[in-house]
Amino acid sequence: MTYFIHSQIHGGKKVRVSMVVSYLQEEFGGHEFYLCRELSRIGHEVTLYTSNRSRPGYGDKKFITKDMDVGFEIKRFHAPFEISEIPVMQGLRKALKSDKLDLIHAHEFFQFCSLTACRVAQKRRIPFILTQHGYGGLPLKKSIWLPFVLYKKTFGRYVLQKADMIITLTQAAKHALISSGISEEKIVVIPTGVQTNLYKPSNPSLFPDYGISDEEKVILFVGRLVENKGVHILLRAFHTVQKKVGDVRLVIVGGGNLEDYLHSLARRMGFEKKVLFLGKIPQEKMPYIYSGADVFVLPTLYNEPFGIAAVEALSSGVPIIASNVGGLKEIICNNEVGYLVNPGDTTMLKKFLIRLLSNDNERNRLAMNARQRALEKYSWEKIGRKVSEVYQRISEIK
Repeated sequence: MTYFIHSQIHGGKKVRVSMVVSYLQEEFGGHEFYLCRELSRIGHEVTLYTSNRSRPGYGDKKFITKDMDVGFEIKRFHAPFEISEIPVMQGLRKALKSDKLDLIHAHEFFQFCSLTACRVAQKRRIPFILTQHGYGGLPLKKSIWLPFVLYKKTFGRYVLQKADMIITLTQAAKHALISSGISEEKIVVIPTGVQTNLYKPSNPSLFPDYGISDEEKVILFVGRLVENKGVHILLRAFHTVQKKVGDVRLVIVGGGNLEDYLHSLARRMGFEKKVLFLGKIPQEKMPYIYSGADVFVLPTLYNEPFGIAAVEALSSGVPIIASNVGGLKEIICNNEVGYLVNPGDTTMLKKFLIRLLSNDNERNRLAMNARQRALEKYSWEKIGRKVSEVYQRISEIK
């Protein structure tokens, strides 16, 4: 049964929304989940259609089940197989064709479910909206480059061209679509959001539970431990920082194929006891991880499409040092909430880390600005309202 919160939708009417996404579980799919919950809260009737699979690399299935009070209905479809994180769902087309819907909202043009959603919307003559999270560039796995390019130029192109409206998370993603020939008039930028009531500076820190004292400064990294995230760059910078600053610890949250190498690197450089590898932390504990950090670092080496961890750090009132790439340079206002550095530039990273950890006034200034920016731009209340406005606008046109 759909759990529906009745509240007035300002400037429009209630819309029956079908949200289509490949995966939804505790460790993945946060954007779609929180968006659905917010849209339902403000008065829309939302059903989320997804697969019964976990995204590869995200552990066992930890699904939101029907008995959980999430504010909207979730329909799961059997996916007998998937091709490089693209599940093929049985019964999705039939459900979208028969259910009572006002519009269909899918995510990522390269997902098979987005193609299905687009074609059903065309046949039913209802609006089709697509959220494009990334740039649509080549995937990290070289083995699937050829099929990806062929799909992008055929079915993927069809999805992008037929979408009545495309939402991108960043201006960079918008420009990438425009450069590929998509009309600028139908693209709107709406970032992902953060639960500002959960991620907040006043949260008690969990770090004392891990043996970190209040006197120690904490540098935090959150993300996958893979080469393109640049964690090894952070470790090399930390080699100098811990000598200059003194009582400082580096906390690394996440897992990945680089984990053993990073442990070994810290050992070889002689500061293994100064680095704390926490592995994967349950999502409900993360607000209490961020709140204990003095600086958050995201030293990614590739064109990061967005960077949700950076937004969580902002909301927690933590200054950020991040690579000057992709969506990160839109999230982080240089010298206002943190600093942007050139990817792989260890010298630059060391300089800003030492500056922040040695200057309480500067760190506090950036921390206050970070929290304010999160409240003004990234709260789910504001994100939900903007998406709702897109629904109203496209419904009036159709």
